[in-house]
Amino acid sequence: MKVEKGSIESTLLFVLAPFLSIPLLFYNLKRKRAFGLVLLSLLLGFISYLYIPSFSNDKARYIERITLLSNYDLGEYISYLIKSKRPDFVFESLLYIFARLNWSIHYLFFTVTSFVVYSIFYLIRRIVWGENIGINIIYTILILSSFSLQGLFSGVRFIFGISLFLWGIYFYVFQKKSSGWLFILLACLTHFSTIYFVPALIITRFKDLLNLNLYYLYLGSLFFLLLPPSFFISILGNVSVSEGYSSKIDTYTGESDFISNNLQRGFANQLIYYTRIAWVYFAYLYLVFNKRYNKNSLVTQLLFISLFFVNLTFAIPTIFSRYLNFVKILFVLFLLFETYTNPKFRKKEFWLFFCLFTLSFIIDIYLMRYNFQASLLNRNLLTIINVLSNQFTLKDVLHVQ
Repeated sequence: MKVEKGSIESTLLFVLAPFLSIPLLFYNLKRKRAFGLVLLSLLLGFISYLYIPSFSNDKARYIERITLLSNYDLGEYISYLIKSKRPDFVFESLLYIFARLNWSIHYLFFTVTSFVVYSIFYLIRRIVWGENIGINIIYTILILSSFSLQGLFSGVRFIFGISLFLWGIYFYVFQKKSSGWLFILLACLTHFSTIYFVPALIITRFKDLLNLNLYYLYLGSLFFLLLPPSFFISILGNVSVSEGYSSKIDTYTGESDFISNNLQRGFANQLIYYTRIAWVYFAYLYLVFNKRYNKNSLVTQLLFISLFFVNLTFAIPTIFSRYLNFVKILFVLFLLFETYTNPKFRKKEFWLFFCLFTLSFIIDIYLMRYNFQASLLNRNLLTIINVLSNQFTLKDVLHVQ
């Protein structure tokens, strides 16, 4: 196995001082070295390790839960899973293992985030270019900007499930291997909401046998952008789920829906929300009116059917926004695939979406500024020892929105 030039030196500096090695990291990315993406994944893993959430964030709940699980023996833990009636127990089981082994949950955050970031970069490279190669820094920034930072550093379980689901897509849809179902199953057992996209994979794989035109399905789904929330709520009311998930659906669709409530609190909140998701409205227009992209590629077909399912949830902002995090990654895959394979693809279209994605990424940083300040700016992170010793507890969690 050939070792990339400079990789040993980069690794040594990264191990000694991860944050001081950032200039060298960008140098590796600029030189299109695949090893630079490994270091980038680990760096984001360290940020996740250090990231102090707000009290309302999922990450705070994980810290509370691992304290609870540390008191359970195996029998009590199994009883807890049965009583909670939750099918997505994979992440919960990781919490339990770390709790019983007395391992810090911070190492779990580091491992999961590093895995997620590297998986998405790796899979996009394999699908677009057919091999695990280095990519230029512009493409790196584009892929990075497709991540929801809130999901990456706080809502770890959902993005973990999405990364496993993407592995399933790669093997089942693109490689035509049944082993992809193992990753799809793991994804659903990590975050049950990923099961929503399972029909999309089956339809994409067998669209020819089913004689379906996925472009027209996508066009038809745009009608759902005009429907009131009551329509979708009435459908959810007829779905039989466990009590725990029923209460969660009520939270998403009722008066306590976080995003809907925020949108009612003034123009500034509305501006931030719609600016963050502006890319998808431009994507709708692009996919409808642009005639130069390849509608028949497997990547485009997967995007069409995924947007079809996401658009069905448009009336429920919290659910729609969550599923957009998945489609956003698929749209970046689509952009890069078109850039690489389609000579008719225009650079100005690429730069339009690059700017929209980057703007959304910057807004994420702004919204999480207090968390980043508490996590990264007010602490000594000079060496790896300093980084690993900066672990927080529930007492450090921020009481800000």
